[in-house]
Amino acid sequence: MGFRQRVLRAYQQCCAICRLRHDELLEAAHILPDGHPLGEPVIPNGLALCKLHHAAFDLYLIGVTPDLEVTVRLDVLEEIDGPRADCAASATPSSAARAERLYPFGRVDTKNPRCVE
Repeated sequence: MGFRQRVLRAYQQCCAICRLRHDELLEAAHILPDGHPLGEPVIPNGLALCKLHHAAFDLYLIGVTPDLEVTVRLDVLEEIDGPRADCAASATPSSAARAERLYPFGRVDTKNPRCVE
């Protein structure tokens, strides 16, 4: 069994930060990288993370303390974010393309485009 499988099993198949359980979005992150003298591919050197949190962890945007507290870099904490995908007028995606992308999830309710039947 590989490093990923062992780590995900140890973390009960979910992201250690957000608890996401979609296997196709989960990865095993090395706490100490492969090149580090202690960077072995063993469970104590691994974290099960979703792709987003793995990328943030590798870029030092987030971290996990020895006491298992998640830390977030200050400049990230100070950012203002929004509740949904707001786009500049010049970058508004096509409503037809968005509807086509939703097709696998069901038929889009044209009276309420945010709802899928």
